Amino acid sequence: MGAEISSYEVISSFGFCFTRHLCVCMESPKAEKIRFLGGHMMNLIRIEFMKLKKSNIWTSAVIIPMISVFLGSGNYYLNREILKSEWYSLWTQVSLFYGFFFYTITIAIICSYSWRMEHKDNNWNRILALPYSYLQLIISKIVSISIVSLCIQAIFLIFYYVTGKFVFGFKTEFPPEVFIWVGISWIISISVCSMQSFISMNIKSFSVPVGIALFLCFIGIGFYVFKGLGENLVYFLPNSLLIKGMSSNETEMLKVSEYIKMLISTLLFTVFFIYLSIISIKKIRN
Repeated sequence: MGAEISSYEVISSFGFCFTRHLCVCMESPKAEKIRFLGGHMMNLIRIEFMKLKKSNIWTSAVIIPMISVFLGSGNYYLNREILKSEWYSLWTQVSLFYGFFFYTITIAIICSYSWRMEHKDNNWNRILALPYSYLQLIISKIVSISIVSLCIQAIFLIFYYVTGKFVFGFKTEFPPEVFIWVGISWIISISVCSMQSFISMNIKSFSVPVGIALFLCFIGIGFYVFKGLGENLVYFLPNSLLIKGMSSNETEMLKVSEYIKMLISTLLFTVFFIYLSIISIKKIRN
């Protein structure tokens, strides 16, 4: 019996070996390079986010979701005899305006502002002289914009809850599906961020990329609404993906397979527009 080895001793030995191996790996030149690049990325993201934090975009980040909820709530109030499902019915109305137009437009405004400084006073020359790769520059923009986008989602969710709970006085429980719709649509919005970032990077005007975003909203609505042209048409544009992910004008959860397809499409769109952005930066440098 004394020769038996307890499970605790096995786990402890494994933990010790793993920790020792991890320490050796962390001291390797490759690990040092990863930490160095990671530090660079964090610095870039911090700089980009601080630029956005000090700007006026937060006014849009609050007002636009508020307008969406106000319009949707008005529509719900006028049709409350038909819309009987309280939270779910209110969601179909507020997400209709927000998912179809306002969320994408807000992201476009943020992207235009984010690239505005680079288009001023030959700032491109200063940026390209920094010790960062093109990929790092692009990703730092998308990450910082996506953080603001997440804040916008939170603001929209708060307005939705306050309206349902305190304005209309709903008695039923808050639907947990809303958190899934908000989370999925935020993930999908990363592809919208990458697309609008690419557009804003190539167009010096502040308003033109926003106008393009509005035009793409109508295209996205067409892909989403006219399902007779094909069920998979919605996966061919980030704007239509965003509408579908938010379950705008719907109250039913989608199938898991549909969520997987949306996430795969989001990843492909994001990588595609990052690639196009890198090509554009190379052209600017040359």
